[in-house]
Amino acid sequence: MNAILRHLELVLSGVGIVVIFAVPTLFFRGAGLRWEAAAVTATAVGLIHGLIFYLVRRRQRLIRQEPSAKCRWSSTISSAISSL
Repeated sequence: MNAILRHLELVLSGVGIVVIFAVPTLFFRGAGLRWEAAAVTATAVGLIHGLIFYLVRRRQRLIRQEPSAKCRWSSTISSAISSL
């Protein structure tokens, strides 16, 4: 599981490419419909990837900010106590 999280972008991109090729091939037999289905599938995959990447980055940013917020809070309290 840790390896998947370390290489999340690569894993999701690979799965996305497989899905983009598999959906039109499995569900649409007509040549014209196959390209339309591939375009719609690629758009959906792009939106899902964007949402997942946003949520992962947001969580990472919040985790990184937490220790610095604690440091600012403790320094604020220290300066308040020293001013007494």
